[in-house]
Amino acid sequence: MGLLALILAVVSVANASQLRPRDYSGCNPLDNLGHLGTSDGNRKIAFVIDSSGSMFENDFEGMRLQAAIALNNMYLVSKEKAKPGQTPDLLTVIDFNDEASVIYDLGNPGSAANEVIANIMPDGGTWIGEGVRAAVEELSKPGSGETSGRSGIIILTDGVDDPSDRATQTIEEIKAAGEKGIRVSMGYMAIGGATGDEFAPEQNVAIHDAVITTGGTMGRVDTAQAIGSFLVEATMKGLTDSDKGNQGDVLDLIGGVTTSAKLKTDGPNVFRYRIFKDETITINVTALEKFAPLKLVLRASPSNTDLKTAETNDDGVAILEYKGASESDLSLEVSSSVTDAKGVFIIGLKSNIDCSKDPARQSSPANSSIPVIAPTNPSFVPSRTVVPSVTNWTMPGPTETVSVVPFPGATGARSAPAGLGWLGSMVVALLAL
Repeated sequence: MGLLALILAVVSVANASQLRPRDYSGCNPLDNLGHLGTSDGNRKIAFVIDSSGSMFENDFEGMRLQAAIALNNMYLVSKEKAKPGQTPDLLTVIDFNDEASVIYDLGNPGSAANEVIANIMPDGGTWIGEGVRAAVEELSKPGSGETSGRSGIIILTDGVDDPSDRATQTIEEIKAAGEKGIRVSMGYMAIGGATGDEFAPEQNVAIHDAVITTGGTMGRVDTAQAIGSFLVEATMKGLTDSDKGNQGDVLDLIGGVTTSAKLKTDGPNVFRYRIFKDETITINVTALEKFAPLKLVLRASPSNTDLKTAETNDDGVAILEYKGASESDLSLEVSSSVTDAKGVFIIGLKSNIDCSKDPARQSSPANSSIPVIAPTNPSFVPSRTVVPSVTNWTMPGPTETVSVVPFPGATGARSAPAGLGWLGSMVVALLAL
């Protein structure tokens, strides 16, 4: 499929609120845009972005920055994009490591915000709670209108609080946000850190609980490239309580994203996935702190026919594998036989599909590229300075070619075709994540 044809197809699907795209899989975040629905604007959003030193290794290409820019351009409503009678969104950007800085005051989510995001550089430790605290203050500032129900925080991080006692504040700050009606979502890039550990540490279970309680999405990804999939997951669920297209009680599974959920006490937790013929999926469910035995039931939709079941073992883990006999919708129910069991579990899905070897399932052309911002404007100064460590960057014009040089010394920069405008650039950005 040509790039321009792909863009038009994606936009068509995205405008058809609640349609399930046929090419629905974990291959590409854009396959799921049909779930996003439309946006009426009038929201207050905070991007809380980790700039700790480990990001230089764990996110060398700045994937979290590219994904944040793509989400800003494709889903938030700026003054320039607002339709007659539509109230634009407001966006603030928080940069955090050992401390937090508001680097973009609550305001128009336009190109100026993208410039600031692109300028974030890694240095220092990790204190997530400070970033959340700064975001809540900025979202609640006088003169910005009602906060409750129309505000959301999106945290993008590769680590846990360091030292660990900082987690206590993080939990309290997330709870405080929820009490103000602010939905908090956290994308955790669990890559293993600079030490090269085989498994990155899990976030404190109380952080999982606090995020879910606000109504937000707690997601874990194993690669920086998958952070775009987390943002799709969070947007599908709703960045704020007021978002259209919120999924409610049925959540979609996206390949490569491990999502947290609280066990329901009034019925099973229900998830869904669209499987291809001969595709094999592996679903992993883990009860954090082994709070209760869990049962998984995979069903065909809409016939509601049981296909496979699994139960958690003594370690609180259940693994269910299934091969699709045809392209179809699946539902997965998670429940417990223990009356009034309460706790948090995580659920992840992986597919055996290799998109690079299956042209029928490729959503991006073979030569797709990753557009970012080239260092061209040394005079750019963020709304509040955080001591920039490299030449500052600026967003290109709507028809300029965009090159990728996220950190000093990075190589292999690629470019997006000129003439496609910001939508083409942002589509290509998410396609490459």
